[in-house]
Amino acid sequence: MNYCFSQIEEDVKSIYKKLGFKDPADIDMMEVARYFDVWIHLWPGESKNSNILGFKSIYINQDLNYRQMWTTFAHELRHALVHTGNQNKMHYLFREYQELDANRFMYHFCMPTFMLLQIDPLPTFKETVFYLANLFKVDYRFAEKRYIDFLNKKRAQLFAYC
Repeated sequence: MNYCFSQIEEDVKSIYKKLGFKDPADIDMMEVARYFDVWIHLWPGESKNSNILGFKSIYINQDLNYRQMWTTFAHELRHALVHTGNQNKMHYLFREYQELDANRFMYHFCMPTFMLLQIDPLPTFKETVFYLANLFKVDYRFAEKRYIDFLNKKRAQLFAYC
């Protein structure tokens, strides 16, 4: 079966190719930050990003564990790279759009489709999700949602023409 990549999946694949990330063990948050010239700051407040005069920073809550920091970084990276404006001053629907877009990107960035396609499932769903969570260094619930979405898209493409 040929898999039809969405635009976001193509974008993630392109970023990872430029970084030389071919499998989950290659993924490195600091390398991604360096590539995009984004500064990472750990701090006690709520995670956020800022772009002041072209200097991009991502502030991550210091109380998060590494897996939570990684997914938060991916979410904030999307904001830093493609979103503009002060969310406190924009219409709530546009703010909601930006949040949904950042969440969608986060799932694909932390568990890229082109890498998921290379992994054979284990005997049970739970074993597979546990394996993926450890492989991609994300929480179990995160891996579970992403894997379900991945399986649903693969199943839907069996009946679609791409």
